[in-house]
Amino acid sequence: MSRFQCIPGHLAMGESVSRGQRWTYASAHPMSEMLGERYFLAQRTMLRPGDTIRVIELRDKDLNASGNRVLAYVDMLVVESSGDTLSLRPEHDVVTLPAKDEAPAKREAWAVERFIKSDGDVKWNNKAQVHEVFEGGTVVAASKDKEEAWRIATGELPIPQPEAEAA
Repeated sequence: MSRFQCIPGHLAMGESVSRGQRWTYASAHPMSEMLGERYFLAQRTMLRPGDTIRVIELRDKDLNASGNRVLAYVDMLVVESSGDTLSLRPEHDVVTLPAKDEAPAKREAWAVERFIKSDGDVKWNNKAQVHEVFEGGTVVAASKDKEEAWRIATGELPIPQPEAEAA
């Protein structure tokens, strides 16, 4: 279990709307911790499905510190918020920003799981002997296990990253 959790009062509402609320959360906690499944759990009563949280990693824990800088950010979609459950999914990869004097290639990008957003399809490829998962007519994954392929196609499991990207 992580020692980090969302700091009450730091989750700020962008504007008051009835659906699809935009929230912002900024902290010096590591991005890997803020993307953890239990990080925002204590705030679930404020969040509704369809809301978006922009999660921002700052260099300095004092949010008002002079010279503070955004290191990385990602937008997370609230998929489910009920009882003791809060399910969030990233809308895009984590964007990592270089320091002023640092070239972009020097910072390592965070790998974020990607899910199929609409209904995918699964077809058996007899030549390759795998179940291919399609999104919008494009093969995005393959699995020898039919059940796993369907779970990817319905968005229950993330699309596996190619080995080169996962490393």
